[in-house]
Amino acid sequence: MKPLEKLKPGARLRGLEPGCVAEIVQVALFGADALNLIYRVNGRVGERLAHRGEETAFEIVESGRTYAFDADGGLVRMASESGHIRLAHLFDCYLAVGASQIEALPQRITALAGSQL
Repeated sequence: MKPLEKLKPGARLRGLEPGCVAEIVQVALFGADALNLIYRVNGRVGERLAHRGEETAFEIVESGRTYAFDADGGLVRMASESGHIRLAHLFDCYLAVGASQIEALPQRITALAGSQL
């Protein structure tokens, strides 16, 4: 397979612009020897007609996963719970009652609710 046929949307290509790696957005074939490439580089969109003779100047860059989840699931859950607890007081005025070791009697809950107002 020739390099021009390898150019598909999502491929990363070095050589379209000097010193940059471009992500191919769209490929349109013009005959057997030319491709119209729409690409994105540094948040900017460009368009270029690439001919068969230019294929040696292009290098397809193998990209790994942009975002990989390799963390320990238990640590992620603990981080999530700590964020939940840190923000819970904004939504639950009885958080102190549930988190403490005291017995939640009606008069204590009423006193707590009255102090929140």
